[in-house]
Amino acid sequence: MEDILYCKDLHEPIEGVKAKPEGTSDANRKKMNRKAINHIQKWMDHSVFHHVANETDAHELWKKLESLF
Repeated sequence: MEDILYCKDLHEPIEGVKAKPEGTSDANRKKMNRKAINHIQKWMDHSVFHHVANETDAHELWKKLESLF
């Protein structure tokens, strides 16, 4: 999954990169976060989904998944 996020340039949200890269607006960062969350959830099994369904931050979602597995 992590490799897929890298290929889609959605890796920053899961890494917890808080420093805003130059030329990136807050709106774009929120959009990237949402895309990362949705992409991760798309490939998630239903038995795992309920553990992270309420996460709104990709980094927190990623940390929770790491703790589960």
